[in-house]
Amino acid sequence: MVFTFLFVDLDKNGILAKVKRETTQVTNQRVFASAVLGKTQPFLSHAIKTGDIMQKHLITIAQFLEKDLKDRKQIYSTADQNNPAAKRLDKSVTFGGRKRSRTNFKPADKAIMVEAFDKIGGKKESEVVAGLSIQLAKSEDAIKIFFKNLKAKRAKIASSTLVQPSNGK
Repeated sequence: MVFTFLFVDLDKNGILAKVKRETTQVTNQRVFASAVLGKTQPFLSHAIKTGDIMQKHLITIAQFLEKDLKDRKQIYSTADQNNPAAKRLDKSVTFGGRKRSRTNFKPADKAIMVEAFDKIGGKKESEVVAGLSIQLAKSEDAIKIFFKNLKAKRAKIASSTLVQPSNGK
């Protein structure tokens, strides 16, 4: 069997503009590339930026974009659920796709955590972290990150005070 497609006027820039609009208003590039082309987000991003895309991909995209919006959203949803990359998202990203907001500690809370950190000698003891989490009403991850940052800060200060610049005397 031989299939012949005759596309006299395949508007590459118009199709890529529609893809750009679709990936900003309806879904994201990763999901679009996976669902429509079976490709990765960098492939699609490069195509949108440079216009460097094969005609067979343009045909596939054009045919896909002719589908009803409701059908396209269903395809995106299915592709997103089946994509292993979606399951490996960073822990800092919440269900809605937004980054977790920065945890702010009050000065009194910081003082309590610094005191606890000094008591345990800089080691993350799970009982102490769990207790602080309950006492300060913050997640255990936030407490652990505070400890990690405090340890790094103290190490940086210690290393900078060991090496003093010479005065040339």
